[in-house]
Amino acid sequence: NVRLDWLLNKSWITNLNFTAAFTYADKRSESYSNESSSSTQPYIHTLTEGYNIAEDYDKNPSANIILGPTGYWYLRGFGDSKPLTYSLKLKANWNKSFGKFRNRLLVGAEWTSSRNKGKGTYYENMRYAPTWREYRFDALPALNNMALYAEDKLSMTINTKQNIELTAGVREDITSISGSEYGTVGSLSPRLNMRYMLRFGQESWVNSLSLHSGWGKSVKLPSFQVLYPSPSYRDMLAFSSTSDANNRSYYAYYTHPSKARYNADLKWQYANQWDLGVELRTKIADINLSFFHSKTFNPYMATNTYAPFTYKYTSPAKLQASGINVANRLFTIDPQTGIVTVSDASGVKTPVALGYDERNTYVTNTKYVNADPLSRYGLEWIVDFKQIKALRTQVRVDGKYYHYKAQDETLFADVPVGLNTRQSDGKLYQYIGYYRGGAASSTNYTADASASNGSVSGQVDMNVTLTTHIPKIRLIVALRLESSLYTYSRATSSRGYVVNSGNEYFGEVYNGKTENQTVIVYPEYYSTWDAPETLVPFAEKLRWAATNDRGLYNDLAQLVVRTNYPYTLNPNKLSAFWSANLSVTKEIGKHVSISFYANNFFNTLAQIHSTQTGLETSLFGSGYVPSFYYGLSLRLKI
Repeated sequence: NVRLDWLLNKSWITNLNFTAAFTYADKRSESYSNESSSSTQPYIHTLTEGYNIAEDYDKNPSANIILGPTGYWYLRGFGDSKPLTYSLKLKANWNKSFGKFRNRLLVGAEWTSSRNKGKGTYYENMRYAPTWREYRFDALPALNNMALYAEDKLSMTINTKQNIELTAGVREDITSISGSEYGTVGSLSPRLNMRYMLRFGQESWVNSLSLHSGWGKSVKLPSFQVLYPSPSYRDMLAFSSTSDANNRSYYAYYTHPSKARYNADLKWQYANQWDLGVELRTKIADINLSFFHSKTFNPYMATNTYAPFTYKYTSPAKLQASGINVANRLFTIDPQTGIVTVSDASGVKTPVALGYDERNTYVTNTKYVNADPLSRYGLEWIVDFKQIKALRTQVRVDGKYYHYKAQDETLFADVPVGLNTRQSDGKLYQYIGYYRGGAASSTNYTADASASNGSVSGQVDMNVTLTTHIPKIRLIVALRLESSLYTYSRATSSRGYVVNSGNEYFGEVYNGKTENQTVIVYPEYYSTWDAPETLVPFAEKLRWAATNDRGLYNDLAQLVVRTNYPYTLNPNKLSAFWSANLSVTKEIGKHVSISFYANNFFNTLAQIHSTQTGLETSLFGSGYVPSFYYGLSLRLKI
């Protein structure tokens, strides 16, 4: 790191700061496992679209599909990551006082570039490498970020006891990735804060009062995964042979690579936030109380799109007509047409092109869209009591109330039963459901059909910290009690129907209050393989099919999703729980201190009651309290 500071004290600039940083890390991990198989398995490594058949490693070690070994073997894999980051920062200040006013202007610029020089995941011996696709980090472009910002803070002294501060700021963030379909993206985030301070003097019971409020808009640009998506692959079985004398079976697959589709209508996610607070300094305690509210608009959500697709499948039964001895069969597949040819290794018989069936299915692509808004608000408090001098102990009480609510009505496509499911006529499933509202709150996973399309949660936490100083032996003891007094959550559904059993498909409208009932949800529309662009109202068609077309009814019923358990949509209130953390620090001389710490040192095994299920569970391993652990730390001051 390099840092340069200039104190200029000019009429137009006070000081200038420049920082340059470079970071590089070499992170390499290894994994080991013992593997075994009684029969040959296909290990798919292809990166391109088309048909491929498994080949023996010794004959073609670079084949797109390797015919795996039988018996026992040792698998050794590596994860190679070498993150590299450059950053430059330039910041200028201008301070000026005039009369009762004091102004501080800050402007700056930042540039950051990050990439990875690692190889990603790879294996020591490709003979044993499982189904996996090479994805080299060092082949990816750099993620470049630039930020321009300005902040102006104006302070006005009203009199000796009062002053007010106004702060306004704006920040422009620009992200650029070479090769991204979204090009260079940018966002503007403004904010405004105000603080009023009133001093009463040290003799007054209330020493000072401070009121503050603020508003801001923060924009979240899409992640690297959205701007430069990684490929995904769907492998469809195109052929499987009968076993030969060495118990080897050859498999062929059609591979369809895909990347997330560019969405020209994707809007940048942003949040409007505001807060209001008060700070009091009194003779007995310092009190800080703050209320905040945040509403997020256009949150990113990953969805699937489905496109009709036909590929060729050759069944083992087609081999019967080849007339070639099992021990002499050699298989090839045309990468484009998918036609399988069986040859005679002895050369006695001419090669035979096998017959095939055409299978209609879908290929999928990810598409990032914007979901509906969600909101958060809460209240935070901190009370720092003055030290109890006789005990040299200080008490701090802090806590918060937090509330979250989300309800999504975004229309997205899904096939809950999967594309490999068979419909009533024996064909691959050919219906796509379009559902309202997904539960996916991150682009790391894709929205799927669920009985719930929203959630509400709330929590009240209260913590107490006792800190005691013993100067004679230079010892500091701190005990922190953390408690959750109120924990509430509930999954919500705006389009559900209550049914009496797990095999019913018609019921009463779910009012959001019924408990211990199975709730089903219909897709709003469905489409077929033959007419993918035509969206058919689902509920109406399902009722018609129930009496007029039993095959269609059975197929459409597979698009209905339901709660896994009757209590899934019940409100979940947890009984109160707590844990304690302890730390003891001993100073030795001027340069050494040693600390002992123990988190959740009581290792509480208390039971908590859940109103959702009516059951009690142990706090141990629940995630509600920290795991029990302890240790020592040594600090040297030079």
